[in-house]
Amino acid sequence: MNGFFSRSAVREDRFTIVCFGDSITNGYGVRRPWRQVMARQLAEQRPDLPLRVINSGVDGDTLFGGRHRLRRDVLRYRPQITTIAFGLNDLAMGAPLAEFRDNLEKVVAALVEIACQPVLLTTVRPAGDWFFSGSPEDYNRQMLAVAERRRLPLLDLWREWPALEDPYEFFLADGVHPSEAGHAFIGRRTAAFLAPLLPAPDAS
Repeated sequence: MNGFFSRSAVREDRFTIVCFGDSITNGYGVRRPWRQVMARQLAEQRPDLPLRVINSGVDGDTLFGGRHRLRRDVLRYRPQITTIAFGLNDLAMGAPLAEFRDNLEKVVAALVEIACQPVLLTTVRPAGDWFFSGSPEDYNRQMLAVAERRRLPLLDLWREWPALEDPYEFFLADGVHPSEAGHAFIGRRTAAFLAPLLPAPDAS
């Protein structure tokens, strides 16, 4: 078996990935959000695997809000993989770090219960300083701690983002939401990260 799943785990002849998060997952302000870039790249790499990618990103959402829509927007699709990406709105709304971590633990537990592999994504490093206090990295640390404790795959976009030559090129004018170039970067990285987690090709 390659990664978390065998071919027998594919439900309804489709491998389902749900992208769960806020406006960055939803694709605010762009035509081609990262989840679409990811889906195309995975489909090109694995034409043998019927793939379904579902958008469960909501503009302005926090992890608290995400937890309360989890059944409607994620669990009912019975996904094999769910990417989880929150943090910026939690900071803007002043969500306590302990509450954020507790909500993340509950979301992860609900996904594991239906044999879905949670994949955590840290939020990107904003180009614009629009926060009154604190840092998105505080919430990323909660992601990292939960991933380590539960041995979950985590794609640390926060750490990779500064490697880009000009971060402002990869954001819309607000300096917070990624531009088309930013989404393309996230999509390519997410596809490469998820590829090993897909079921192995049928050898027959």
